[in-house]
Parts: sequence; structure tokens; C-alpha cells
Amino acid sequence: MKKTKQIVITTALTLCSTMALAGQVGALNDFVAGQPAIAADVNKNFGDIKAQVNDNNDLITAFTNSVTVYDYKNYQSSATTKTFTVSPMNNNGGCTTTTVTYSFQRTAATNGLVKTVTEIDDSVANSSTVCIEKKFTYLETPTKLTLVSLSRNIPDAVNPTNILNTYDTPVTELTRAMELGKTIGDAAIRTKINNGVTSTDVFLYKATLLEIEESLTLTVNNVETTFSNCLIFDIERNFQNRSTEWLCPGEGVVKRLFNGRYMILTSTTL
Repeated sequence: MKKTKQIVITTALTLCSTMALAGQVGALNDFVAGQPAIAADVNKNFGDIKAQVNDNNDLITAFTNSVTVYDYKNYQSSATTKTFTVSPMNNNGGCTTTTVTYSFQRTAATNGLVKTVTEIDDSVANSSTVCIEKKFTYLETPTKLTLVSLSRNIPDAVNPTNILNTYDTPVTELTRAMELGKTIGDAAIRTKINNGVTSTDVFLYKATLLEIEESLTLTVNNVETTFSNCLIFDIERNFQNRSTEWLCPGEGVVKRLFNGRYMILTSTTL
């Protein structure tokens, strides 16, 4: 069985309908011959005309330069879990990973939706053994997706690691008006607590929308699934951790390339 997921893209061409509403100048003050003109009335006439001319200019400019924009909300998953295979296998300090599982919890907040994502990197030798556990806390607002905090736990018997990263302001990762070829950039002061030791630095984030993949077929839940209009991002974190990520409509990240290794979505649970 084969199924296809597709979503309608929002474009700035909707300005066409808006332009029909432009150009209407309201009633102006009338002046009678031989009667003195009041400066305030004259200035109001000029002000009204100027406002309409500027409004028309803005609409014409926007229409002329119309581009397709992509809304991050269309590229979020409603799944409770997502599982990826890692190829080739990833060795984390002697703990070799072939499967990465994400679980999602969502809680309504006054300023948006708080989404907690837990990442478990399983050991190939023993599926009950966790190589790395990460927990991301995001805030979904009406205009953007932001990272609030990130914790990482490596339960190594010899050198266990427990790290918590928080940011003085949430880091913007995606927005509701993403454009092809444009970069989303953000920076924040990061406080890192590493095994009880606290330090601070500047955290930099960049995501560039490289291209749109019109059709991407993966086997998900043992079904050949074709996704349409997937966004391909080049993502940099502090100029070091660089990855390529595929975000597809209604599913979010389905593929990631990092350090020569692919993560491919293989199953989801709603």
C-alpha cells in the first residue's frame, strides 16, 4: 500500500485579492471660493491622500516581489512517538546506537503550546540500555517555534554525564513566514550546568531553507509513504554542529544527515 501526504502552501499571492481593496480615498474637505481655507482641513486632505498613495505603493511592491512562504505550523507532527533508524551505526563512547526514539508531550500555556520532546538513543547490543537521553523543551507561539531548554544524560558507568542548557531568551528555530534561500538566525546567552559545574556562553543558531523536495518516499509503519513539498534545511549550532534536515507536511522531521550518518523515520504512533 502506498499513501501520499500533501499540504497546501501559503503564498504571498493572496495579495491579489487585497489589491482590489486599495486605492480608495475617502471624503475630503471642500473649500468655497472666496472663503479662507483652514490649514488643518488642508493638511488633513493632503494627509489622507498621502496615506492612500503610500498604502498602494506598499501593496504594489509586495505583489511585485511576491514569494512563497512556508508556515512552520504546517510542518509539526501530532505523533506521540517517532522512531528513526541510524545508518551507519553511531558509537557514543562505546555505546553503539542504531535506533533513536522521540516521544512528545504537549501542554497548553498562556503564550502558546509547550512541547517537551524526549530523545532516547538505544544500544544495539541491548535495547534496554540507553546510550543517550535528551530532553528538549519548545514553545510554539502563533508566529514561531522556540527552544527553551535542553538536557542531556549519558548514563555511562565510568563517566556519566548530566548536562542542562537554558537560555536567557528562547531561541527561534522556525517561523510562520519561511522563504526559500533565507536564513533564520538567533542568539542567546546559554547557561550550561555540566555535572554540577555552571558556565555561560553565547549560543548561536542558523537555519537556511535550501530547497523544496517535491516528492520524498519513505517506508513508515511498514507502508510506503510519499511526502510532498518537504523543506530541506541546513542547520548550524554554534558553527560546529551542522546538519541537514528534511521537514515534511504534517510529520515534521523525517530525515536528518549529521556527521555522515542518516536518521530515517521508520515508524510513528499517534
